[in-house]
Amino acid sequence: MTTPTTSRLDSLTAGGTSDVFGRIRLGDGNYINLRTLPGGDVIPQVYLWPGVTAPDSWGASVNAWLQGGEMGTYYAYVPVEAVRDLIVQHGGEHADQDGPGVPPQALGETAEAIATRALAARGLKATTDRDAGNSWLVIDRDQADDAYPNAAGHVALYVYDPNGDGEVTVDRAPDPARQIWAAVVTDERGHQRLLIDSPAEQVEDCIEAIARWVAARTHAEAVKAPLVQLRAAGIEGITSWDSGIDFVSIRLDDDRTLRFTGTTLGKANGIRDDGSIRHPVSDHASWRVEVESPAGSFDLYDSHGCKLSYEEDTAALVAVITALHQR
Repeated sequence: MTTPTTSRLDSLTAGGTSDVFGRIRLGDGNYINLRTLPGGDVIPQVYLWPGVTAPDSWGASVNAWLQGGEMGTYYAYVPVEAVRDLIVQHGGEHADQDGPGVPPQALGETAEAIATRALAARGLKATTDRDAGNSWLVIDRDQADDAYPNAAGHVALYVYDPNGDGEVTVDRAPDPARQIWAAVVTDERGHQRLLIDSPAEQVEDCIEAIARWVAARTHAEAVKAPLVQLRAAGIEGITSWDSGIDFVSIRLDDDRTLRFTGTTLGKANGIRDDGSIRHPVSDHASWRVEVESPAGSFDLYDSHGCKLSYEEDTAALVAVITALHQR
C-alpha cells in the first residue's frame, strides 16, 4: 500500500510562508491553509476549509470565517505532526496542487451577493460590470443619478489576489487564503485611487469606507470655505490632484506656486486620509500649506497636532496665504 505523500507540508514548514497563507489541496479535493515560520514544530495558524474537520485533540477553534455560506475553522499553534495526520486521513496531498482556487464545498455565495447585501443594508445600490474576464461592483457617489459614467464619481469594489495574475472578480466566493477586497475610487475628474483594502472575511470595512465616501458628498466639503474666503481676498485657487493627493494650487506673483491640502480624523476603522480637501467639515483634522519654487520647497503652515477647530484652522490658513500673496 502506498503511503500518502505530505511533501508540500514539508516544503511549507521548512521554508515558512512569510505573511501569507500557503494552501494544500488534499487528496479528496478538500483544502487547508497554513501560515508558518521556517523550521518550526508547531504551525501558528491553520485554516480548515468547509469539508475538513479537526480531531478533538486539536482543542477549540480560535475563530471561524464565513466562506460560501458555510463556516470554515481556524486553529492556532497546531503541531506539524497533527496536521500531517489530518492530511493523511484525507488521502494525502493531491497530485495537482494548482487545482481550483475554491473547493467545491465553498462554491456558495459569491462576492457579488455578499457585498450587494452589505451595501443594501447601508441604503447603497450597486451595479455589476464585466469586461475581459473580470468583474466588479460599481457604487455611484450620486446615488440618485443613474447616468454612466456618474458625474460625481464612483467606487469599484472587488476581490483579487495580490500575488496573482491581476484578475479582479465578484463572480465567485472570496478566498480568504489568497484574496483581499479592494475599493478603488474614480473621482469626477477620472482620477483613480485606492480607497481601502481589507481581508476577504472583512468586507464590512470596505462597506464602511464606501458609505463614508458617498455621504461626504451630502455634507459641506472642507475646501469650500477657504476657497470662498480666498476669492473674497482676490485670490483664486485651482483644485487639482496628483499621486493620490487632492490639493488646491495658487500661482503667486513670481515664479513660486503655493498649494494646500488637508488631513482627516479617520473616524471609521482608523482610516485617515493625509491628502484630502473634499472631506466633510465634520471629519477635518488639519491644513498644510507648501510653497514650491525653483530653489526648493518649504512648509508655510501645518496645523497637524494643534487641535484647532475647523473654523480656527481655516481662518489661520487663509491668513497666511493672504499675507504671502500680498508680499
